[in-house]
Amino acid sequence: MPVNPRSLQNLVNVKLESGVTSEVHRVRAAGDVQDWFKAMTAEERGELLARVMTSLTTHPHQAAVPAFAEGESTTPPVRGITTARTAPKKKEPTQSKQADSKPEQLRVLTATIERSVRGKLRWDKERYTQVEELLAEGSVLTRQTDGADWVTEKGGVASWRTVDALLKFSVLVG
Repeated sequence: MPVNPRSLQNLVNVKLESGVTSEVHRVRAAGDVQDWFKAMTAEERGELLARVMTSLTTHPHQAAVPAFAEGESTTPPVRGITTARTAPKKKEPTQSKQADSKPEQLRVLTATIERSVRGKLRWDKERYTQVEELLAEGSVLTRQTDGADWVTEKGGVASWRTVDALLKFSVLVG
């Protein structure tokens, strides 16, 4: 159901310090990304966006963005009472949980992703090409020692999120 953006403007009544604003934005991403993002607090989301902004190359006509020390918050503390509800924080990182539930090796059933599966994954065209090239590099994916990513027989690397999606649609099997 579409939501009128103006109706979202008054959801949170928070007094913020000078130079800090609170905005409502739509984020289009995969379901696991949405779940991860929902679990963050407003301050964590602001810090994430500030870090992404500082990591991007600044354009010549833009002023340089100040660097932040490791662990230093990029957003000032929120003062006042908030009516916002946030999801409880996860007890362990998703990355390690994902890696622990799978075997050390996964078998590639097919190096091509069928049209019906593409409609459900909703990746961009380049991503399908990259993933199919990875799948064509061998019949087995092996989990890396840190448990986060998977390596093909020729050394190509697939992220755990990609592997999860391919397992869901039986492109890979354990």
